[in-house]
Amino acid sequence: MQLHMIARRLRSTRVRNGALRIEQPKLVFSLNEDTKMPYAVKAEEPQDSHKLVKEFMLLANIAVAKKIESHFPQTAFLRRHSPPKQKVLRELEVCEKIGFPLDAASSARLASSLSKFQGGNSLLQSINQVLSMLLAKPMQSGYYMCAGSAKKKEEFHHYALNVPLYTHFTSPLRRYADIIVHRQLAAALGYCPPMDKTKDELERLVSIQNDYVFHIAMNSVFEAQHCNDKKLAAKAVSDSSDDTFFGLVVKQNGPIEARGVVISVMDASFDVLVLKYGVVKRVYVNVSAI
Repeated sequence: MQLHMIARRLRSTRVRNGALRIEQPKLVFSLNEDTKMPYAVKAEEPQDSHKLVKEFMLLANIAVAKKIESHFPQTAFLRRHSPPKQKVLRELEVCEKIGFPLDAASSARLASSLSKFQGGNSLLQSINQVLSMLLAKPMQSGYYMCAGSAKKKEEFHHYALNVPLYTHFTSPLRRYADIIVHRQLAAALGYCPPMDKTKDELERLVSIQNDYVFHIAMNSVFEAQHCNDKKLAAKAVSDSSDDTFFGLVVKQNGPIEARGVVISVMDASFDVLVLKYGVVKRVYVNVSAI
């Protein structure tokens, strides 16, 4: 219980400091034990235990980033998240025109704008879900950087978390970047000599990591890009799998009634956000019949 209390306080402090939370629902499918085909779907509900772990992971990543940057100002392996692109600003203009003004001058101000649409009211929850969906896709992705590559320390800033320094430390089993950070932290604490990699060598690793390549034995940019393409293709397959499974569930269970919000209108179609599942589906219309 004490850990949960500490985690809640950490979360409250992050929110007060301007951390931005734009969360998208994740679909969870129930599979038939015999056929392995999906027969039910729901949006994953975050558990208190998940929230607890997340807060302490963020705390560890921030603390480690400060430590390694202070000891290795040229080679510290950091994670940066840039401010939104112009496309986000265009989305904000659309939101303002329909009566939902949002301020993206900083993550703190954007978080404050979104907080107005949070609460137990189902209408407010729906509005928040739509706004979050509109803002999430155009947001820039985080990327790794070597501290020495920045012209000034302001470039280390992580927009979404609104912290001056951040890195990836807590998942060395699945990210090579975290292994680099573990080695740098061990050296900073005096457990081992500093890494013998130069800034340029680490920059190459940064490039590979930002291309979603986790096998540093790659010897050429071509191979790194090839792995990047495969990683992106795998992500596309994963998204397509969700779409396919969702379609199978609907087909098996017959028509499913759910609330939706039209979020975009084209010449012969419109996009609908299905609130219960957090999925966007395109509906085509027969223009000639109108």
